[in-house]
Parts: sequence; structure tokens; C-alpha cells
Amino acid sequence: ITAREMLLPVPAVIGSPQPLPEAFAVLIYLPDAHQSDYNVEATMDVVRAMPGTPFLLVGGYSPVDPPPNLEILGYVRDMPAVYGRTTVFLRLSHHDGMSHSVIEALSFARYAVWSSPYTSAIHVDGVPAAIDALAALQHQHDEGALAPNAPGAAAVAERFAPETVLAAVKARLDHILS
Repeated sequence: ITAREMLLPVPAVIGSPQPLPEAFAVLIYLPDAHQSDYNVEATMDVVRAMPGTPFLLVGGYSPVDPPPNLEILGYVRDMPAVYGRTTVFLRLSHHDGMSHSVIEALSFARYAVWSSPYTSAIHVDGVPAAIDALAALQHQHDEGALAPNAPGAAAVAERFAPETVLAAVKARLDHILS
């Protein structure tokens, strides 16, 4: 018997590209239980370093003393409405796999500032770089020069559309069974 591990593509939540909101805002997700993957401290450092920028926090995390620019939404059923209010998704992690939240944000044509490199996301290494990337996006937005992240939405649609994922799974299973 010959065995070989073969990763199957993972389906992800795919939204539809939306226009950017009139007001710039940053979306973050942090879980309620402290998980070592999420760099909660760095994420909150960015929020505190940008007091003039609104941040929306989804997930179960609730800081003890939240800064006034942080709106805590908790767990949300209507994420398209949240994406309608935000321009960019921020994800800072110590180490990461394929983030479904980044994929979802890109599918709504939002910008993603992420500590892992990925197509159509802005790769940052640390708090200062994240602040710089967000400030640059906010400046472009405020000047009316920032369009929705169409390349990000297209890249996600191409790779993670249900029919694409199903075709890849079928091809891999056909290969295994042949």
C-alpha cells in the first residue's frame, strides 16, 4: 500500500463586492478565549495608536478598558452589513494559516492588512507597519482616491468559489480513486 497526504481545498464564506462606505473604518476579529495565534496586544496597540480612526470589533473579545474609537459588536449574524460599514480588515497574528476572515473580507472588496503574505492583501510586519498601512489607506479614502479592492475580490472568487472548490475536491478524489 502506498499512502500520500493530499490537502483538499477548504470552502470559505464568499460575499459579493460592495462599494466602500463614506466614512473610513477598520474591522477586526478577536475571539473570546485567548488563543496564541491572535496577537491581541498588537491589535489593541494599533487601535490605541490611531485614536481618530474608528475600529469595529467582532467576536467574543472585550477589552477591559476599550478606547473610545473601538466599537464592540460581539458576535454578529449580519456580516455583510458590517462590511458595508468598513473599508479594511486588520489581522495581526503570531502565526497563521489560511484565514477565512481575510478571505471573507477580500470577497466583499475590502482591503486586508495582514501579518501573513497573501495575494491582494497588504502584508505588514508589526504594529508600526500596520499603522502606516492603515494610515495610507485612510488618507487615500479621505481624498476620494480609494476604490473597492476589486483585485482582492476577484482573486478570492477565482480560488474559493464553491464550484471551484468542488471541482478541485472532485479532481483530487478522482486521482486518489484511479
